[in-house]
Amino acid sequence: MSQRLAKAPGVVLISIAATMWGLDGLIRKDALLSTSASTIVFGEHVVLVALTLPLLVPALVALWRAGPRYLLAGILIGAGASATATILFTDAIFHGDFITVVVLQKAQPLVAVAGAWLVLGEQPRRGFAWFLLPALA
Repeated sequence: MSQRLAKAPGVVLISIAATMWGLDGLIRKDALLSTSASTIVFGEHVVLVALTLPLLVPALVALWRAGPRYLLAGILIGAGASATATILFTDAIFHGDFITVVVLQKAQPLVAVAGAWLVLGEQPRRGFAWFLLPALA
């Protein structure tokens, strides 16, 4: 299984993830009629962990070897912030204006790119616009 994943181009995996991310608002809205936001998010995380287990174990080993600060950052960001933000997003879909919540979620990559540029001083690679413009469309 891991050799097959290693041969799959990263672009394909990212495209699948982006498609799922683009449709999640529609999927969550119907699920919220009968299930709580925290239950939906827990179920999603269980599925994601199960699907990425072959990749997760080496990543956790590398994180452990990086040291306690990196391990703590990984836990806080990966489990804490991610789960909290997903619960809030899921709950907001049901209680708020669906369109506003989804548009804010879809703008999140722009905030991440701008934040990486402003806070970390990262520069987008040459040709970044060729990926950014179709993604925005």
